[in-house]
Amino acid sequence: MNPQARHRHPTAASPVITGVRVLSTAVVLCLALAVSACASKGLSSEDRQEAARINTQLGADYLRRGQFVQAEDKLKRALHYAPDMSVTWSVMGVLHQRLGEPDKAEQAFRKALALAPGDPSARNNLGVFLCERERQAEGVRLLLAAAESPRYATPEAAWTNAAVCLRESAPVEAEGYLVRALEHDPSFPDALAQLAAISLSRQDAVRARALLERYEAVAPPTAETLLLRVRAERALGNPEAAARYLLRLKADFPESPEAVQKPNS
Repeated sequence: MNPQARHRHPTAASPVITGVRVLSTAVVLCLALAVSACASKGLSSEDRQEAARINTQLGADYLRRGQFVQAEDKLKRALHYAPDMSVTWSVMGVLHQRLGEPDKAEQAFRKALALAPGDPSARNNLGVFLCERERQAEGVRLLLAAAESPRYATPEAAWTNAAVCLRESAPVEAEGYLVRALEHDPSFPDALAQLAAISLSRQDAVRARALLERYEAVAPPTAETLLLRVRAERALGNPEAAARYLLRLKADFPESPEAVQKPNS
C-alpha cells in the first residue's frame, strides 16, 4: 500500500539509530573481531550496549543498500551483545520482510514491541507490517496509538500509515488521518501525495494539483506523483502541461508501471 496509485508505506524503511556515543578503543577493536573473541574480553554492560547500538546502525545501513547478508551478520552480532534491544529486533523485522519471510518478520516486530511496549516506533513498525498483511484492525490500532503518543517524534508518519492502511476501505477516515498528519507537519511529502491521490479520485483536480505543487517543493518527484500530476493537468484542461509531465515520467522512470500505463487508467 502507498503514496499514490500504488501504495507504499513511508515508514517501513529501516530505523536509523541516533545518539550513539563514540566508542572506546577497546570496543572499536572488538567490533572488528569475531563475536566469540569479543565475548572473551569481558566487556562492561555499558560497552555491550554501545557495541549493540553500533552494530544495529551498521545493519540498518547495509539493509538500506540491499546488502542483506552483511545486514544480518551485524544484526545478529548486535543481539549477541544485547539480546533485549528493541530497535535491533525492529530492524531484524524489516530484514525478514525484505527477504520474503513474513512469519519471521512478525516474530521480530512483536519481540521489539514486547521489549518496549510503550515505544511508539515499535508500534508503528508492527502496525505497518500488519497493514501490509491485510490485517487492518490491529494494524490501525497500533498506528493510532503511535500517532497519539506524546513521545513520538514523527507522528505524521504514523497518521499517514494509518491513512494508507484504510484508504481503500474507508477513504473518508483515511483523509482525516492525512489532515492530522499535515497539521503536525504541513510539508510531510507522503501525506501530501496520499491526499492528492484521494482528491483526484474525487474529481477535485484543483486541490490535487495544489497538493502536488506543495509536494514538489519539498521532495523529488516519484513515478507515482508524476502520474498523478499528468492526470490532474488533464482533468484541468491543460494538455500541454500534462504532456510535459508525461514526458518527464517516461524519461525519469522508463521501467516503472506508471510509465507504461495509460495516464487516465
